[in-house]
Amino acid sequence: MCFTPAISFSTAIIEFFTAIIILVFFKKSRVNLFFTIFLFALGFYQISEFMLCTSLYPMLWAKAGFIIYTLLPAMGLYSTLRIIDRDYKSHKLALLYAPAVFFILTAVLNENFIVYASCNEFFVEVGSMLYDSSFLFAAYLAYYFGFLILICIFLYLAIIKEKNKIKKKIEIAILVAVIITLLPAIVLILIFPSLNKMFPSIYCEFAILFAITALISAYLDRKPRKRY
Repeated sequence: MCFTPAISFSTAIIEFFTAIIILVFFKKSRVNLFFTIFLFALGFYQISEFMLCTSLYPMLWAKAGFIIYTLLPAMGLYSTLRIIDRDYKSHKLALLYAPAVFFILTAVLNENFIVYASCNEFFVEVGSMLYDSSFLFAAYLAYYFGFLILICIFLYLAIIKEKNKIKKKIEIAILVAVIITLLPAIVLILIFPSLNKMFPSIYCEFAILFAITALISAYLDRKPRKRY
């Protein structure tokens, strides 16, 4: 019996529901946009997994999933820098999306980018052309984990310097959200290397913890305050 479709669909509903709660009940939160965009993106990835398992076009939905999770590190780093420094110029931060755009275009312009897509018992496994090129695969890993590491570093440095107690709590919550979402997936991959091609699926399943942290952060920042 394959549980993946039900797990993916349920996770998507939880993430969409959490995003809507934050939008409706925490309108004054300055981290509102950061978390809602992320939660909707994670939810749509889960929908892509659900459709991969249940539709007649698994390869198409596998490519859609790749596009979504490829955007996540860029979105995360962009949003983190905006939260840390609200005056930072958006057009400069937009350059952070360049690596993601490159890999997305590689996928979109290559009809056979997805080599295979499999719906396993708990996670989805997708093989792409990235695995056939050591250079592209290394570059993708450098982009993905490099950006996630930078998010953690920038948040840690901001937490050390931050004097505003509320903002410090929010930055800590975001840092914890990133770590608790990423760490379990990495541990599983290290213990069971055969799961490496399921990393996006494992990573996004653990993102349910991100939804919980999002609610906490929005609650902390729920009241309008003076600009810090």
